[in-house]
Amino acid sequence: MSYIVRPIRQDEWPLLEDFLYEAIFIPEGFEGKLPRSVIYNDPKCRAAFEGFGTLPDDRALVAEVDGEVIGACWVRTTDGYGHIDSATPSFSISIYRPYRGWGIGTAMMSRMLDELLEAGYTRASLSVQKENPALRLYKRMGFRIVGDGADETEWLMVRNLCGYEISIATPDSADVIYHLVQATLRAVYPDCYGPAVVAAFSRLHSLDVIEADIAAGKIFILKVGDRILGTGTVEGNHIMRVFVPPEEQGKGYGTRIMDELEAIAARSHSAAVLEASVPARAFYLNRGYRVTGTQTWEIGPCDDLPAATLVYEVMEKEL
Repeated sequence: MSYIVRPIRQDEWPLLEDFLYEAIFIPEGFEGKLPRSVIYNDPKCRAAFEGFGTLPDDRALVAEVDGEVIGACWVRTTDGYGHIDSATPSFSISIYRPYRGWGIGTAMMSRMLDELLEAGYTRASLSVQKENPALRLYKRMGFRIVGDGADETEWLMVRNLCGYEISIATPDSADVIYHLVQATLRAVYPDCYGPAVVAAFSRLHSLDVIEADIAAGKIFILKVGDRILGTGTVEGNHIMRVFVPPEEQGKGYGTRIMDELEAIAARSHSAAVLEASVPARAFYLNRGYRVTGTQTWEIGPCDDLPAATLVYEVMEKEL
């Protein structure tokens, strides 16, 4: 089938409402016709098309066959389905049924991803019903599942557009994460803490604890190729165990990990909280965290090391 993919024209912006309605997944066994009103009654649906073209992140492509627009692929950063944050464009894509299966969706998504990368975006997102066959296309395009979407019936997916990937840690990565954390502790923490405190931090991040947190789905990793170059943990809105090896610091990896953890926390909380180590204090302040108090950690004697007292800051950031 011969088709072209091109930027949408302003006079075609209203077509996005038609394509959004066409994109609604109808599960097997559903009888009747879905009322068009569903796209107007749902605020998250309206966010996909209302005011399109008025925001700087609005972008759209259409597919055309014999002069007729038969598909559309567009992105916005409004609070619709698939929204993560104001810096991450969220995809919508739709093709009329007779034209599906001809590679048109792949062509539109590929071109849009290229445009987003060229424009400097670092990732894109989307949501999809868990039973929707389009899930296979999105996985082929490099999107990965990061959790549930607006509810338990849909997946939230993310595609990284740069040379790294952030994903949830799997059990086979536990040993690598443990050694990354321990090596970073040994390299950085002695400049700020005494031996007893460094040893206590090492015990706090034991292999058993890391394995348990992986099993609970709390740990995320940043990979470049096959190498794990950073890690972070989030439980609810509590962010912890964010580590990047000294030789990899200054490349933006810690920022990207925090972006991911904060986005996850923001799904169910209005603020993120963390305990700041001395080496990371300035990093967190630069991200907008503020000190809300202090806590005291009484460390008992262990392995010929004396008891110690550590007073550390608790920080919070509105999301």
